[in-house]
Amino acid sequence: VQVTNLTTNYVYAPNAMTFGNTRLETQNSRLLGDIIFAYRKGGLADFIDAVQIKANFKGSKLGVLDLKRFYKELSGNDLISFSGKMDGNLNDFDLNKLIVSTEKGIRLIGDLSFKNAVNRERGFVFNSDLNNLTATYSELTDILPNVLGKILPSELKKLGQFNIQGKVQVTPDKMEANVQIQSQIGTVITDLEIKDIDAIDTASYSGDIVFESFDIGALLNNPLFGEIFLKGQVIGRGFKLENVNTKFVGNISKFNLKGYPYKNITVNGQYQNNKFDGGLVI
Repeated sequence: VQVTNLTTNYVYAPNAMTFGNTRLETQNSRLLGDIIFAYRKGGLADFIDAVQIKANFKGSKLGVLDLKRFYKELSGNDLISFSGKMDGNLNDFDLNKLIVSTEKGIRLIGDLSFKNAVNRERGFVFNSDLNNLTATYSELTDILPNVLGKILPSELKKLGQFNIQGKVQVTPDKMEANVQIQSQIGTVITDLEIKDIDAIDTASYSGDIVFESFDIGALLNNPLFGEIFLKGQVIGRGFKLENVNTKFVGNISKFNLKGYPYKNITVNGQYQNNKFDGGLVI
Protein backbone atom coordinates (compact mmCIF):
# COMPACT_ATOMS: atom_id res chain seq x y z
CA VAL A 1 0.00 0.00 0.00
CA GLN A 2 1.41 3.38 -0.98
CA VAL A 3 1.09 5.89 1.87
CA THR A 4 0.43 9.43 0.69
CA ASN A 5 0.42 11.08 4.12
CA LEU A 6 1.30 10.05 7.67
CA THR A 7 1.33 12.22 10.78
CA THR A 8 1.53 10.74 14.27
CA ASN A 9 2.95 11.15 17.77
CA TYR A 10 5.26 8.13 17.71
CA VAL A 11 6.79 6.42 20.74
CA TYR A 12 9.00 3.32 20.55
CA ALA A 13 9.83 0.93 23.39
CA PRO A 14 11.31 -2.62 23.28
CA ASN A 15 7.86 -4.16 23.85
CA ALA A 16 5.49 -1.60 22.31
CA MET A 17 4.97 1.09 19.71
CA THR A 18 2.45 3.88 20.15
CA PHE A 19 0.95 5.93 17.33
CA GLY A 20 -0.98 8.75 18.99
CA ASN A 21 -3.27 11.16 17.16
CA THR A 22 -2.52 9.34 13.92
CA ARG A 23 -3.57 10.36 10.42
CA LEU A 24 -2.69 7.76 7.78
CA GLU A 25 -3.77 8.31 4.19
CA THR A 26 -3.50 6.39 0.94
CA GLN A 27 -5.10 7.11 -2.40
CA ASN A 28 -8.17 5.12 -1.23
CA SER A 29 -8.21 5.34 2.58
CA ARG A 30 -7.93 7.68 5.56
CA LEU A 31 -7.35 6.36 9.09
CA LEU A 32 -7.74 8.67 12.09
CA GLY A 33 -7.10 7.40 15.61
CA ASP A 34 -4.80 6.22 18.37
CA ILE A 35 -3.02 2.88 17.96
CA ILE A 36 -0.82 0.77 20.24
CA PHE A 37 1.18 -2.30 19.14
CA ALA A 38 2.29 -4.45 22.11
CA TYR A 39 4.59 -7.47 21.73
CA ARG A 40 7.24 -9.59 23.38
CA LYS A 41 10.87 -9.50 22.30
CA GLY A 42 11.00 -10.73 18.71
CA GLY A 43 7.23 -10.56 18.37
CA LEU A 44 7.26 -8.24 15.38
CA ALA A 45 8.53 -11.13 13.24
CA ASP A 46 5.15 -12.85 13.81
CA PHE A 47 3.01 -9.76 13.37
CA ILE A 48 -0.27 -11.55 12.59
CA ASP A 49 -0.42 -13.65 15.78
CA ALA A 50 2.05 -12.11 18.24
CA VAL A 51 1.39 -8.36 18.07
CA GLN A 52 -1.54 -7.18 20.18
CA ILE A 53 -3.27 -4.13 18.76
CA LYS A 54 -5.38 -1.63 20.68
CA ALA A 55 -6.87 1.08 18.55
CA ASN A 56 -9.55 3.74 18.75
CA PHE A 57 -10.66 5.00 15.33
CA LYS A 58 -12.81 8.05 14.62
CA GLY A 59 -14.14 9.38 11.32
CA SER A 60 -12.07 6.94 9.26
CA LYS A 61 -12.51 5.63 5.73
CA LEU A 62 -11.11 2.41 4.31
CA GLY A 63 -11.05 1.50 0.65
CA VAL A 64 -11.78 -2.15 -0.03
CA LEU A 65 -9.01 -1.98 -2.66
CA ASP A 66 -6.52 -1.39 0.19
CA LEU A 67 -8.08 -3.93 2.58
CA LYS A 68 -7.88 -6.71 -0.02
CA ARG A 69 -4.09 -6.56 0.23
CA PHE A 70 -4.39 -7.76 3.85
CA TYR A 71 -7.64 -9.76 3.77
CA LYS A 72 -8.15 -11.53 0.47
CA GLU A 73 -11.76 -12.56 1.18
CA LEU A 74 -12.95 -9.02 0.42
CA SER A 75 -14.15 -8.10 -3.04
CA GLY A 76 -15.11 -4.99 -5.02
CA ASN A 77 -14.11 -1.35 -4.66
CA ASP A 78 -16.52 -0.05 -2.01
CA LEU A 79 -15.54 2.65 0.48
CA ILE A 80 -16.14 1.88 4.18
CA SER A 81 -16.64 4.75 6.65
CA PHE A 82 -16.31 3.72 10.30
CA SER A 83 -15.51 4.49 13.90
CA GLY A 84 -14.91 2.06 16.76
CA LYS A 85 -12.38 0.24 18.89
CA MET A 86 -10.16 -2.71 17.94
CA ASP A 87 -8.55 -5.08 20.46
CA GLY A 88 -6.51 -8.18 19.57
CA ASN A 89 -4.16 -9.38 16.85
CA LEU A 90 -4.84 -9.52 13.12
CA ASN A 91 -5.83 -13.18 13.38
CA ASP A 92 -8.03 -12.92 16.49
CA PHE A 93 -9.60 -9.56 17.28
CA ASP A 94 -12.69 -7.75 18.56
CA LEU A 95 -14.34 -4.68 17.08
CA ASN A 96 -16.42 -2.86 19.70
CA LYS A 97 -18.80 0.10 19.49
CA LEU A 98 -18.49 -0.21 15.75
CA ILE A 99 -20.39 2.19 13.47
CA VAL A 100 -20.02 1.40 9.77
CA SER A 101 -21.51 2.66 6.52
CA THR A 102 -20.50 1.96 2.93
CA GLU A 103 -21.02 3.92 -0.25
CA LYS A 104 -23.06 1.03 -1.66
CA GLY A 105 -25.60 1.07 1.18
CA ILE A 106 -24.56 -1.20 4.07
CA ARG A 107 -25.14 0.20 7.57
CA LEU A 108 -23.91 -1.53 10.75
CA ILE A 109 -23.88 -0.70 14.47
CA GLY A 110 -22.67 -3.34 16.95
CA ASP A 111 -19.84 -5.47 18.31
CA LEU A 112 -18.01 -8.06 16.20
CA SER A 113 -15.29 -10.62 16.90
CA PHE A 114 -13.17 -12.66 14.48
CA LYS A 115 -11.06 -15.72 15.30
CA ASN A 116 -8.66 -17.22 12.74
CA ALA A 117 -9.59 -14.44 10.35
CA VAL A 118 -6.30 -14.75 8.44
CA ASN A 119 -5.43 -18.40 9.08
CA ARG A 120 -8.86 -19.75 8.17
CA GLU A 121 -7.54 -23.31 7.93
CA ARG A 122 -7.49 -23.31 11.75
CA GLY A 123 -11.27 -22.89 11.81
CA PHE A 124 -12.85 -19.48 11.27
CA VAL A 125 -15.18 -18.28 14.07
CA PHE A 126 -17.31 -15.14 13.88
CA ASN A 127 -19.49 -13.62 16.61
CA SER A 128 -21.68 -10.55 16.36
CA ASP A 129 -24.01 -8.59 18.63
CA LEU A 130 -25.90 -6.36 16.23
CA ASN A 131 -27.83 -3.27 17.24
CA ASN A 132 -28.53 -2.68 13.58
CA LEU A 133 -27.45 -4.14 10.26
CA THR A 134 -29.18 -2.68 7.22
CA ALA A 135 -28.33 -4.17 3.83
CA THR A 136 -29.50 -6.34 0.95
CA TYR A 137 -28.35 -9.87 0.17
CA SER A 138 -26.41 -8.63 -2.87
CA GLU A 139 -24.63 -5.87 -0.95
CA LEU A 140 -23.36 -8.32 1.69
CA THR A 141 -22.33 -11.09 -0.68
CA ASP A 142 -20.67 -8.69 -3.12
CA ILE A 143 -18.25 -7.43 -0.45
CA LEU A 144 -17.57 -10.88 1.14
CA PRO A 145 -18.46 -13.43 -1.56
CA ASN A 146 -16.51 -16.38 -0.14
CA VAL A 147 -17.57 -15.80 3.48
CA LEU A 148 -21.14 -14.48 3.46
CA GLY A 149 -21.91 -15.99 0.06
CA LYS A 150 -21.59 -19.42 1.67
CA ILE A 151 -23.55 -18.84 4.90
CA LEU A 152 -26.42 -16.59 3.74
CA PRO A 153 -29.30 -18.49 2.05
CA SER A 154 -29.93 -17.20 -1.47
CA GLU A 155 -33.66 -16.89 -0.64
CA LEU A 156 -32.72 -13.75 1.34
CA LYS A 157 -32.73 -11.96 -2.01
CA LYS A 158 -36.54 -11.94 -1.81
CA LEU A 159 -36.49 -9.88 1.40
CA GLY A 160 -35.21 -6.81 -0.42
CA GLN A 161 -33.51 -4.40 1.96
CA PHE A 162 -33.60 -5.78 5.51
CA ASN A 163 -32.66 -4.74 9.01
CA ILE A 164 -31.18 -7.28 11.45
CA GLN A 165 -30.92 -7.01 15.24
CA GLY A 166 -29.59 -9.74 17.53
CA LYS A 167 -26.73 -12.20 17.88
CA VAL A 168 -25.11 -14.42 15.26
CA GLN A 169 -22.31 -16.95 15.75
CA VAL A 170 -20.60 -18.75 12.88
CA THR A 171 -18.21 -21.69 13.36
CA PRO A 172 -16.79 -24.04 10.69
CA ASP A 173 -19.73 -26.45 11.00
CA LYS A 174 -22.74 -24.42 12.17
CA MET A 175 -24.38 -21.05 12.65
CA GLU A 176 -26.57 -19.89 15.54
CA ALA A 177 -28.92 -17.02 14.77
CA ASN A 178 -30.97 -15.36 17.51
CA VAL A 179 -32.17 -12.40 15.49
CA GLN A 180 -35.06 -10.22 14.41
CA ILE A 181 -35.19 -9.42 10.70
CA GLN A 182 -37.42 -6.63 9.43
CA SER A 183 -37.70 -6.66 5.66
CA GLN A 184 -39.73 -5.26 2.80
CA ILE A 185 -42.01 -8.32 2.89
CA GLY A 186 -42.42 -8.65 6.67
CA THR A 187 -40.74 -9.51 9.97
CA VAL A 188 -39.01 -12.78 10.95
CA ILE A 189 -37.78 -13.61 14.46
CA THR A 190 -35.54 -16.68 14.82
CA ASP A 191 -33.69 -18.67 17.43
CA LEU A 192 -32.15 -21.26 15.11
CA GLU A 193 -29.18 -23.59 14.96
CA ILE A 194 -28.13 -24.21 11.36
CA LYS A 195 -25.73 -27.02 10.44
CA ASP A 196 -23.96 -28.04 7.23
CA ILE A 197 -23.48 -24.37 6.40
CA ASP A 198 -20.93 -25.08 3.65
CA ALA A 199 -23.97 -25.84 1.47
CA ILE A 200 -26.32 -23.31 3.03
CA ASP A 201 -29.25 -23.71 0.62
CA THR A 202 -29.56 -27.38 1.65
CA ALA A 203 -28.44 -26.94 5.28
CA SER A 204 -30.29 -28.51 8.22
CA TYR A 205 -31.81 -26.41 10.99
CA SER A 206 -33.86 -26.53 14.17
CA GLY A 207 -35.31 -24.02 16.60
CA ASP A 208 -38.03 -21.43 17.07
CA ILE A 209 -39.40 -19.10 14.42
CA VAL A 210 -41.94 -16.26 14.28
CA PHE A 211 -43.43 -14.57 11.18
CA GLU A 212 -45.22 -11.25 11.65
CA SER A 213 -47.15 -9.65 8.79
CA PHE A 214 -44.97 -11.66 6.41
CA ASP A 215 -45.84 -11.94 2.70
CA ILE A 216 -45.37 -15.69 2.32
CA GLY A 217 -46.53 -15.48 -1.30
CA ALA A 218 -43.49 -13.36 -2.19
CA LEU A 219 -41.21 -15.95 -0.59
CA LEU A 220 -42.92 -18.93 -2.28
CA ASN A 221 -43.50 -17.21 -5.63
CA ASN A 222 -47.23 -17.90 -5.29
CA PRO A 223 -49.64 -14.94 -5.67
CA LEU A 224 -52.50 -16.94 -4.07
CA PHE A 225 -50.77 -16.63 -0.69
CA GLY A 226 -50.71 -13.37 1.29
CA GLU A 227 -49.75 -12.23 4.78
CA ILE A 228 -49.07 -14.79 7.48
CA PHE A 229 -48.64 -14.51 11.26
CA LEU A 230 -47.16 -17.66 12.81
CA LYS A 231 -45.17 -18.89 15.81
CA GLY A 232 -43.72 -22.33 16.40
CA GLN A 233 -40.85 -24.80 16.19
CA VAL A 234 -39.17 -26.02 13.02
CA ILE A 235 -36.80 -28.87 12.27
CA GLY A 236 -35.77 -29.69 8.76
CA ARG A 237 -33.47 -29.11 5.84
CA GLY A 238 -33.30 -26.74 2.88
CA PHE A 239 -33.94 -23.05 2.33
CA LYS A 240 -34.94 -23.10 -1.33
CA LEU A 241 -38.54 -23.85 -2.25
CA GLU A 242 -37.62 -26.86 -4.39
CA ASN A 243 -35.69 -28.61 -1.61
CA VAL A 244 -37.50 -27.60 1.60
CA ASN A 245 -38.24 -30.53 3.91
CA THR A 246 -39.46 -29.03 7.18
CA LYS A 247 -41.56 -30.14 10.11
CA PHE A 248 -43.49 -27.32 11.81
CA VAL A 249 -45.37 -27.47 15.12
CA GLY A 250 -47.12 -24.30 16.23
CA ASN A 251 -49.87 -21.81 15.63
CA ILE A 252 -50.83 -19.57 12.73
CA SER A 253 -52.90 -16.70 14.07
CA LYS A 254 -53.74 -15.43 10.57
CA PHE A 255 -53.12 -16.58 7.00
CA ASN A 256 -54.44 -14.90 3.87
CA LEU A 257 -55.27 -17.35 1.07
CA LYS A 258 -56.88 -16.07 -2.15
CA GLY A 259 -57.79 -12.87 -0.33
CA TYR A 260 -59.56 -14.62 2.57
CA PRO A 261 -58.11 -14.52 6.11
CA TYR A 262 -58.01 -17.91 7.85
CA LYS A 263 -57.44 -17.49 11.60
CA ASN A 264 -56.38 -19.41 14.73
CA ILE A 265 -54.82 -22.39 12.96
CA THR A 266 -53.03 -25.14 14.89
CA VAL A 267 -50.40 -26.94 12.80
CA ASN A 268 -48.46 -30.17 13.28
CA GLY A 269 -47.02 -31.46 10.05
CA GLN A 270 -44.35 -31.57 7.40
CA TYR A 271 -43.84 -29.55 4.21
CA GLN A 272 -41.93 -31.37 1.48
CA ASN A 273 -42.01 -31.46 -2.35
CA ASN A 274 -44.41 -28.50 -2.32
CA LYS A 275 -46.96 -30.50 -0.30
CA PHE A 276 -48.14 -30.48 3.32
CA ASP A 277 -48.65 -33.72 5.22
CA GLY A 278 -49.98 -33.47 8.75
CA GLY A 279 -52.75 -32.12 10.94
CA LEU A 280 -54.52 -28.77 10.80
CA VAL A 281 -57.18 -27.37 13.10
CA ILE A 282 -58.84 -24.26 11.65
